[in-house]
Amino acid sequence: MSAHSSRLPVAFGALAWLALSLNANAELPLAIAKLDRTTPVDFDTEVLPVLKRNCLACHHKGVTEGGLALESLTSILKGGDSGPAVIAKDAKSSLLLKRATGEEDPWMPPPDNEVGARPLTAEELAIWQLWIEQGAAGNHGNVSKSITWQPLPESIRTTYALDVSPDGQRLAFARGNRVTVVDLSNHAEVGSLIDPSLNGGEIADLDVVQSLAFSPDGHRIATGGFRTVRLWKRRHQSLDETNLPWIKPAQAMSLHFDGSAVAIVNAIGDIEIWDLVTNVRRATIKGQSEPIVGLAWMGSTQRIVVANDAGRINVYDSVNGNEIASLDLESSFARLNVSSDGVHIAVIDQARAVQLWELVEGSESTPAAIQLVQQSVGGIVDATAIALFSKPKLVIAIAGESKAVVLVDAVSNQVIRTFDVGSIADALTVSSDETRLVTGSRDAALQIWNIADGKRITKAIGNEDDTLRIAKASGDSARQTKRLAKLATKTAELQELLKKEDEALVAIVTARDEAVATQNASETKLGEAVKLVATTQMVIEKANADLAAAEKIIVEAKAIVEAATKDLETQQADVTKAEMEKATSDAELAKQQKVVEAATAVQLRASTAIPQHQKVVDAETRRLTRLEAELSHTQSGVVSAGREVVDVAFNADATRIASIHRDGSSTVYRANDGQPVTTFLPNSRQFSAAAAKRAGNEVAFCGDKLCRLGRSGMIECRPLKEQWTLDRTIGAIDDAQPIADRVTSLDFRPDGLTIAVGTGEPSRSGIVKIFDVENGELIRDLGELHSDTVLGLEFSPDGQTLASSSADKTICLVDLASGAVQRRLEGHTHHVMSVAWQDDGQVLASSGADQAVRIWNTETGETLRIVQGFAKETTAVKFVQATDQLAAACGSGEIRLLNATNGATIRIVNAGNDFQYAIAVTPNGKQLIAGGERGVIRIWNVTDGVVVTELQ
Repeated sequence: MSAHSSRLPVAFGALAWLALSLNANAELPLAIAKLDRTTPVDFDTEVLPVLKRNCLACHHKGVTEGGLALESLTSILKGGDSGPAVIAKDAKSSLLLKRATGEEDPWMPPPDNEVGARPLTAEELAIWQLWIEQGAAGNHGNVSKSITWQPLPESIRTTYALDVSPDGQRLAFARGNRVTVVDLSNHAEVGSLIDPSLNGGEIADLDVVQSLAFSPDGHRIATGGFRTVRLWKRRHQSLDETNLPWIKPAQAMSLHFDGSAVAIVNAIGDIEIWDLVTNVRRATIKGQSEPIVGLAWMGSTQRIVVANDAGRINVYDSVNGNEIASLDLESSFARLNVSSDGVHIAVIDQARAVQLWELVEGSESTPAAIQLVQQSVGGIVDATAIALFSKPKLVIAIAGESKAVVLVDAVSNQVIRTFDVGSIADALTVSSDETRLVTGSRDAALQIWNIADGKRITKAIGNEDDTLRIAKASGDSARQTKRLAKLATKTAELQELLKKEDEALVAIVTARDEAVATQNASETKLGEAVKLVATTQMVIEKANADLAAAEKIIVEAKAIVEAATKDLETQQADVTKAEMEKATSDAELAKQQKVVEAATAVQLRASTAIPQHQKVVDAETRRLTRLEAELSHTQSGVVSAGREVVDVAFNADATRIASIHRDGSSTVYRANDGQPVTTFLPNSRQFSAAAAKRAGNEVAFCGDKLCRLGRSGMIECRPLKEQWTLDRTIGAIDDAQPIADRVTSLDFRPDGLTIAVGTGEPSRSGIVKIFDVENGELIRDLGELHSDTVLGLEFSPDGQTLASSSADKTICLVDLASGAVQRRLEGHTHHVMSVAWQDDGQVLASSGADQAVRIWNTETGETLRIVQGFAKETTAVKFVQATDQLAAACGSGEIRLLNATNGATIRIVNAGNDFQYAIAVTPNGKQLIAGGERGVIRIWNVTDGVVVTELQ
């Protein structure tokens, strides 16, 4: 069920059992109340609800005990094996009423039923009787009336579903019918899912949200309601530029480090100074006859420095526009930057050397001046970018063609530290506290360095989508490599098996040959005995002849006959024995021949299995080659032409970094770990070269906005705050055709193009359908995979198999290509609440209301192990990253971290007595998140079980 869960009516079973116990000894027939009523009974609202509650579990189209279905008026009037259930206007003869009162056996519903059905009350029986007497009128189809929804109280806060975005940046969770999105880095709320068409306040659905999932790219959230799935899309808030007159076409811009002001070079070349608090223009500085190539604020002062293409540098007071100092160099330069002390100016000249200048304050008699400090800083002659910082002393950071950044002491002019960037950096910036340096390179990478010791803090490359694509491609490749390793192990096992079968066959053939030799010897012995019998018979015949011819020798002949007769008896016994020995040897030979034939067949299968297995290995090897090529292509795409970093900027508190690339795209990163937070698409401005001349900032933070120069030099400002808006609704609450009932489970396929939706009418059906995410079209109807509500859904990591779990106690594994059920897993003795795939795609975990977690081999369907000992229902399971660790939530409030290979408990965290329904694990495997009955969202560290925070 991915990171989503569904509701379990905890107390229902106990209450139903109590009701049945109280009525088991009721006196029959049950009494029918007397109604003082003449108005028509409404079938849909007064009769059918009672049928649903007490009869449909055993009498619907899926299960028609006694051939009777009671889900529509048509099926009721049709009846079952005993005839019509209702005879209009004849209540006394109607079996439905007679069985419900117990007037006729069997009494319905039976007192020992296992579905929680209870006997009808006297008032319910009276309603049925009156309805029949009035003619049993009503709708002849299933219920199709419009549903009237009552507002869901805010006090209903139970969390049945939550999920973490694939990049680990955001957590979305439902409380009742409200859905909140928080930033996991600081646990601040960053958005809510609100459907304005519902007119119910800040709600995402009319019904309780029981399922929720992020899309694989993190740009969408899907929520499940009654007969509907809503797809929400992440966007940035729009900016009202009506009262922002400084957002205009510009050649250059530079924002003050505290965000209070911006200097821009307008379309004609004038420098405009705007106060960003009041949005009023402070001053306009004219007189720039040459193109401006440098524009920067001088530290925290209100001064700006301007350089033009002719090599002239001017320092102005931004309040009144007056010139403070100026300098004419002999040649133009490529870059300009200033230090935080507001005094020093560094430039890269045409020879790619770095010059350092300082502003010397004037007096009443002497004007301010710009004086040279170092003609060639550090002796660098291949500079591509510069940055200055003055704490604790003035240091110049210089990037060069050598693919390194050096720090040069401004006083000694010596290199004091070198950062091995690994690529040419064209952008440098320093954090406001001057402890960190950021490099932006032509390989599209941002690297964050600790200035004090020169160690790299982190490296960031690519935007949100790049990061997820690389992670997916890397995961797919690693998973396939592991699969090939297992196949190689199996190859060795098959070869060893073949060797053993070959040896066994040799031994068996030898035994058969020995049996043949024994049989041949038996035949020889039998032949000799038969021959001897024949000789003896000839002697007897001759003796008889002699007896007839010569009576005189009768005594001698009789003696000879008697002796020969004895010999014959012995010899005949020898023949019989030889015949028996031959029969025995024949049987042994036949037995040995059968053994040989069986061993030969086994050996043949073993020898045949190897080439068949090799075909699988070859196919999977080709798949690995494709996946590795895709990974390489994805990685190379991140550093392809157009992705070179042109400029970088810190925000005011140095918690975020923004980049702008040659293709005009921008990405905002977290400064502590380099994780991409948000991306702005290319602004249609293509930079001619990564090291092109430019003045001021190409990208900068302006409070809660990101500003950059866009197409035609237009300043663009985009709010950083995101919002989630409803993009599409699949299904409708008044139409059971697309989605039959509550959406109790859903999951996006790994490619993000489709979404699987699990639903079903309780005790009647368990339906799974797959929809197109972009247009909401039904792509595949997998039909009634189950006979009860689908509670869990999750695609395998490769997206080829869908696992579904149900209240019917089973799990289905469906092949997506054919839509056929590959395997049905049985073993749970109660609702199967949740399923989760291990990263290898060969192991599945499930949790059930039978208070157990099961681990399955999906290739064979066997149960690998059962983890028991939970105090209540196990409601959700989730594997921790690509490991053997498995998190399992329990209704008792505990969440266990298990070892899936042996079922051992690694750690237990506890939510008190709060019944837990939903869990998630962050993609990096570091945090475990759970929610339940009270709506409190708890976050723990996976490694030590310490509570990080609780969202009340």
